[in-house]
Amino acid sequence: MRNAARFLLPLALALMSAPAAAQRLPGAPPTDPAERGVARHQYTQDVLRAHEALVRRWMEAWAEGDVKAVGRSYAETATVVFDAQEKAQGKGAVEQWLRRSVPEMSEVRTALTDFRASGALAYAYGTFSYQPRSAPGESAAQVTGTYVAVLVEERGRWKYQTQVFIPDAPQAPAPAVGGN
Repeated sequence: MRNAARFLLPLALALMSAPAAAQRLPGAPPTDPAERGVARHQYTQDVLRAHEALVRRWMEAWAEGDVKAVGRSYAETATVVFDAQEKAQGKGAVEQWLRRSVPEMSEVRTALTDFRASGALAYAYGTFSYQPRSAPGESAAQVTGTYVAVLVEERGRWKYQTQVFIPDAPQAPAPAVGGN
């Protein structure tokens, strides 16, 4: 006990004499505003890289028609909304939507416009496009639109919590030009 006291007393005195600003628990955000800005930027970049990897895996699995692999990109309580007409809520419903949608749509492409991250949540906004699969000899117009995604960190991995896909309104065919 006496040996422990000889060790703990100088440690306690050293900690009490250090300025309060210099005392920070591991993992606590920096107190200096400039350091906080750098840490926030680095965190956002780390989450953005994780998001890019998630999108890459999602698109590759979609292109291969691997519904199970696409499904692993979603959180347990995920929601997918497509065209305000279809809504799948919960992992089982999302997987059912995927089983129906993956075969109907060829390779889905996305382009990121905006991204933010804070804590265990992230937000992504951008555009998407896909070519509907059609019967041989038929063709279908490419579908384009806007998407919004909320990502959540689940057991150390980023997954989709919510995805909303809003297709652009179909373009009306150009009027025929010609005379009698």
